[in-house]
Amino acid sequence: MTKSVIKIISPGLLSTIQDLGRYGFQHLGIPESGAMDKFALRVGNSLLGNPENRAAIEITGIGPSLIFLENIEIAITGANLSPKINGSTIPQWQNILISKNDHLTFEDAIDGFRSYICIKGGIDCPNVLGSKSTFLKGQFGGIEGRSLKENDIILANADRNNILPSKKLPPEYTNPIYGNHHILRIILGPQNNHFTDNALSTLVESQYKITLESDRVGYRLEGPELEHIDKPDILSDGSPPGAIQIPGNGQPTILMADRGTTGGYAKIGTIISTDISQIAQASPGQIITFQIVNQEEASVLRQAQEQIFIDLDNNYPITKSNKQNLLHITDNKSKLSAFTKKGLPLTSNTQQPQSSQKLFRTTVTSKKTTYTFDLDVNEIE
Repeated sequence: MTKSVIKIISPGLLSTIQDLGRYGFQHLGIPESGAMDKFALRVGNSLLGNPENRAAIEITGIGPSLIFLENIEIAITGANLSPKINGSTIPQWQNILISKNDHLTFEDAIDGFRSYICIKGGIDCPNVLGSKSTFLKGQFGGIEGRSLKENDIILANADRNNILPSKKLPPEYTNPIYGNHHILRIILGPQNNHFTDNALSTLVESQYKITLESDRVGYRLEGPELEHIDKPDILSDGSPPGAIQIPGNGQPTILMADRGTTGGYAKIGTIISTDISQIAQASPGQIITFQIVNQEEASVLRQAQEQIFIDLDNNYPITKSNKQNLLHITDNKSKLSAFTKKGLPLTSNTQQPQSSQKLFRTTVTSKKTTYTFDLDVNEIE
C-alpha cells in the first residue's frame, strides 16, 4: 500500500530520489543516472529486506530536515552527516524503527559526501524509462525531474506489518570510512596509447585535487598535466562510469552517473566498479591518487564486494518478533517442502543451514510469485 511517509521541511544542499539507474537508453543520449554510491544504496535496501533497486533519497553534503508521517522502518547508509531523530544521534548502516511525527535532521559532515535514506518498501514515484531516478539536466524522474524542496511529500510502499529484526553489516565487515585522501584503482584504457609514457607515470605518482567544478556529471581534478602524444580529440565513443577523460588542458575529469553518454576526449583509464562508490563520497578540496590494477584483480575485488551482500542476506537472526505462520514447512532431510494452510504443496528450493543457528532459506513460488523466507527449523513444529 502506498502511503505518504515523509514531509520535507528543508531540502538541504541537494537531495534527490535515486535508484540504481536507468539502463538501455544511452544510444538515445540518456545517461544511467541513479545513485552515485550504488554500494551504499544496495546495502540500505538489503538491510530493510527491499529489492536492491528500490528508490531512496540521496543527500549531498548538507542533509535535509524532514518529518515522518507514518511509523516506518528506515536505514541510513553512505556518508556520516550526523543524522539525528528528535535531537538524538541515530546509528547508520542498520535498520531502525521510526515513529510518526519523528523529526530527522542532519548536522556536521563527519565523513563522506553522500548519504542515503532508504525506506522499507522503497520510495514510490512514477517510473520514467524504467527508473525512478532523478536526471536533473533532463528534468525527468523522481519528483518532477528536480531536487526535493520544502513541503514535498514523499510516498512509499510502506508496510509496518513485516518488520525485520535488527540488521546490520555482518561483524566481519566494517562500516566504510572514506577519509579525505581517496586511492582509486583503475584499469588503463581504452585510449591509454594516446598518452606519453611520462603521462602514465605522472598519473600514478601524483596527487590530484577535486575542484569546485564537480557534480553528478563528473569530477574535475587539478594537478600535474597529462601529456597527449598528439591531440586530445578522438572520434566520439561510449563513456563508461568512472572513465578518466583528459581534455586539451591535461587535467583529468572523472565521469559520473549523469555523464554524457559519449565523449570526444581520450580516456586514459577507468575506475574499477568497486571504487566508484569511493569517489562518489569525495568532496571538493579532497585529494585523489590513482593505482593501476589489471582486470583479474578488479574481478576479485568485485567478487569480494558481492560476497558482502550474500553474507548480509544469510546472517541476520530470526527472532520471535518476526516469526509468522505464513506457511507450514516440513523437513524431509534433503529439502524443505512448503504447503499452504489448506495443505496444497508449493514448489521450493533451499540452502543448507548457514550457521550454528541452523537457519534455512527457502524460496517458494506460488502463482508465478516468488517468496523468500528465513526459517529456524528447530522452532518449527
